[in-house]
Amino acid sequence: MLIYLVYIIFWIKNFNVEQSKAVENISVDLHQTFPIIRDPNGCFGVVATVNDQYTDTLLFDTQASTSLAKQETLDRYEAEYWKRKPMPTFNFYKQAYFSKLYKVNDITLGDGKLEGVIFTSVPKDNGMYNALYRPVLGRAIMENIGWKFDMDNH
Repeated sequence: MLIYLVYIIFWIKNFNVEQSKAVENISVDLHQTFPIIRDPNGCFGVVATVNDQYTDTLLFDTQASTSLAKQETLDRYEAEYWKRKPMPTFNFYKQAYFSKLYKVNDITLGDGKLEGVIFTSVPKDNGMYNALYRPVLGRAIMENIGWKFDMDNH
């Protein structure tokens, strides 16, 4: 049990390092102004280009530790299987499963390009599938970029 716990700790550290690498190529001097979208459900997001060919709206969710997308969205993005999480996740029905993680080559936000963003696949048998109507940028990516939101000038 102790070995498994140590494995999970190292796995999480490796995952966080991978997500930090996604923003390494962005200059600290980059200042970007682009519109933040507020959808009819009240969620905030941004229009992005995934793998230089798929334009999509990605929602912001600081409660999601990883970025999330439905499996068919990841297939459309041509995301590559990366790994599976070593610890179980529980769906809405309290069923345990091991999430599959996929990596996209790049996500372009204005003039900035995130490289190697990892998404958790949300399969059809997960209760969250119907609630996830757009791909989500999670906390692992959002905390590595300095975001400033101006709600007064729109």
